[in-house]
Amino acid sequence: MKMKKMLQWFSAVAVVFAVGACQQQNVEPAPAAPVAPPAPSIPGIAVPTPEVSSDPMAQKMAAARAQHAADKVETSTLMKATLEEGASQAYQVTLPGAPYCQAFVAVGAETLSNVDVKLALADGALVAADSTLDATAVISSYCPPNPGLYNVTVTAAAGAGEVAVQVFSK
Repeated sequence: MKMKKMLQWFSAVAVVFAVGACQQQNVEPAPAAPVAPPAPSIPGIAVPTPEVSSDPMAQKMAAARAQHAADKVETSTLMKATLEEGASQAYQVTLPGAPYCQAFVAVGAETLSNVDVKLALADGALVAADSTLDATAVISSYCPPNPGLYNVTVTAAAGAGEVAVQVFSK
């Protein structure tokens, strides 16, 4: 116990000495390094660490996310496919229930002029769909009442080439 009190006293003296030395030399103490806020978390959902990628589709997705889902965290990997015009690719995702809401963002390569994204229950019932006519498709917010399996379908509506879709949550 005496040793612990002595260590606390020496630590206090060292801090006083260090601050006093900085003041005598007119040197400001070094500012504390900024601490990044903790990454947002959603119970039961792993949040991948954002990475800078040289993949053109990942770069397109990062730009689309900044515009359409900046306030949400990634809750899926970047799912990619190469599609002929009119073809679709479906992916099954598990979504948490209330109070969480998801955004679904799909992007297409330069060779596509219209990409569509649809969200359906596991039984096929459509719950949300994109209605834009361009190479970025967005379902900006879907808040499932209960957790469950859903199908996210991306379609090359006009043109052919690589598409990617990703889910973001808040």
